[in-house]
Amino acid sequence: MNASLPIACRTVTLASLAALVAWVVGAGCDRAAAPESAAVSDLVAEIAAGRAAAVERAKRAAARDWPAAAPTVVRMLGHEHWRVRATACTILAEHPAPAWLPAVFPRACDADWRVRAAAFTVLARHGGQGAPPVLRDTPLEQRETWLLEWLDAHDEHTPAALGPDLCELFAGVRSVEFGRTMVGRCLWCHSGAAPAPFAASEACRRCHAETHGAWSASAHAQSLTHLRLVTIDAATRQPVRMDFGEVRGIGCTECHRTTGPPPAGVTEGSPHGEACPFAFDAETTAADACARCHATTHGQWKAWRAGRQPRRAVFPPGQIDLDHHGDERDCIACHMLPSGEEKKGPPQHGWSARRNRTLLRSGIDLATIRTRGDAGGRALKLTLTNLAGHAYPTGTRRRAVRLLVGAEGGPETVIATFSPVRMGGPLGDAKPALAPGEQRAFTVPLPEGASGIAYRLLYVRDVTNPESDTLEIVSGSNPVGSWFAP
Repeated sequence: MNASLPIACRTVTLASLAALVAWVVGAGCDRAAAPESAAVSDLVAEIAAGRAAAVERAKRAAARDWPAAAPTVVRMLGHEHWRVRATACTILAEHPAPAWLPAVFPRACDADWRVRAAAFTVLARHGGQGAPPVLRDTPLEQRETWLLEWLDAHDEHTPAALGPDLCELFAGVRSVEFGRTMVGRCLWCHSGAAPAPFAASEACRRCHAETHGAWSASAHAQSLTHLRLVTIDAATRQPVRMDFGEVRGIGCTECHRTTGPPPAGVTEGSPHGEACPFAFDAETTAADACARCHATTHGQWKAWRAGRQPRRAVFPPGQIDLDHHGDERDCIACHMLPSGEEKKGPPQHGWSARRNRTLLRSGIDLATIRTRGDAGGRALKLTLTNLAGHAYPTGTRRRAVRLLVGAEGGPETVIATFSPVRMGGPLGDAKPALAPGEQRAFTVPLPEGASGIAYRLLYVRDVTNPESDTLEIVSGSNPVGSWFAP
């Protein structure tokens, strides 16, 4: 713990929280309608309405009911009103624990300075380097510099690092603003350590036209185009979407790293036959190159290589060989299949993944069997087996797979949602994604009068967006006529 932190905390309180303190300490002149025994959740509406007495009661209720009140307080961090978000930070500052940091950290980028001030107080109490800045009039880049210094100091002294999941910390978080200092961290993965203009890969196209075409349309090449980060225009002080200029994503030399410029005498457009004009660093394995940005998935793949590797049995058909071992495939084997009609060309640079239904289906098995339910009636048991070399689904926790079941011809019900486990856990009510080689089963009773049970496995690209793209992985049904009598 940094010895200067008490001074840092006082600096934040005196210099940055004047307005925040004003409405908190005014509790005595505004008596809220909620009784003293009210839970924190009962006081949210009154806090949003500006009743300072409700803030004091919420603090007392949280202290009385802690830790049962913690989930409610964490949810308050996402409330649309700044008073509720600031109150949540104030309460969490009284109960410092690493578990709250993933939810509090984004609030240090809140669009409202009073929420930022309260969030910075929480972070200061967890340790860090130097004193937080005065927040109300401090330039955005200076605030973010301190915030990233705090992040680096925190990660250096704890196994539960936040930095690798910086993207996940802000997943679905609203009412935040970013400057170029913070976005610089985003660019490391979304455009490589040395962001290069899209046109910088043009030299590769002269010899590798097919590969260049696949790359240019890939998620790697366009990984910045989907980032809708809002910053504050220095001239107008209005929120605007951040412009990344000519940098769209990851270029050729991020994976195929060059050791220097082309040899002397090789100029742009000059014919040089099959000889490439660049010299490249040697990579230990292709998987190591992927690990630079996909460290979590790479770790899952290593666990899969060392453990059991379920696969569909050649015979009997429809069965799963759970005890298979010895599969040596790496990232390229599944995500960069050979090109050409005979699949003997160079690896495809489109990086098939979430947009490829065939690949999604190859990584999961959904088996069904007719059985009896807990009450003795007819039921359907659905068993999912992860056949992929990593978690299913993997990547950002905004992705999910949903299992939907319903009476044949009737409405569906989501009986399970799986999302990757990253910092802060899965989003919403999602359960952890299937680990490599894991099986998970669900038993669904046959609805009375139904002609059968229908099921679907659905891939959701972003669970935080109600209008997110979805892709059906597999579907089917079991009619009543094929069932045994209960």
